[in-house]
Amino acid sequence: MSEKLKVVKLASSESYSQWAMDLRAVLKHHRCWTWVKGTNETPLPKQIKAKGSGPANPDVDNPAYTTWEEGTNDVFYHILLTCEPKVQDQIADICIPAVAWKRLKDLYKPSNLSTQFNHLSMIWNISLDDLSWDALWVDLVHSDDHYRLLIPPLF
Repeated sequence: MSEKLKVVKLASSESYSQWAMDLRAVLKHHRCWTWVKGTNETPLPKQIKAKGSGPANPDVDNPAYTTWEEGTNDVFYHILLTCEPKVQDQIADICIPAVAWKRLKDLYKPSNLSTQFNHLSMIWNISLDDLSWDALWVDLVHSDDHYRLLIPPLF
C-alpha cells in the first residue's frame, strides 16, 4: 500500500486539529518528531572544547550540532510547507521547531466551550450563581439618577 498522506494546510483554528494530527504523523514517519517533542527539542552548543583542550586549544565545531541543525531544517520545511502564508508570518522569527509548534498551538488550537466560559467569567469577574438581579437593578437605577444630576440643563 503506497498511499500518500495529504496534510491539510494550517489557515485558521478550524484547520488546526487536522493539520496537527496529519503533520505529527508525517514527522514521526520521517523520524523528525523528536525536534518538536523529545530529545532534539533543545538546540545543542555550536562549539565544544577540543579534546585535550587547554588554554592554547580553541573550541571546535560540535558535529552533533550539525546533525541537530539538519533535523531542524527538515522539520521547518515540513511545517512551513503546510502553513498558509499568513500563518508562516507568525513563526518567521523562530528558529527552534518545538517553539514554533507551541506558538502555532497557542494561536490556532481552538479552546472548548468550558474554557471559553472560564475566560469570560474571569473577564467579567462574576459567577451566574452570585448574581443578584435585584441588587443589579438598584445599582443601575441609582447610577442613572446620579448621572442625570450631573448633566447641566440645556437652557
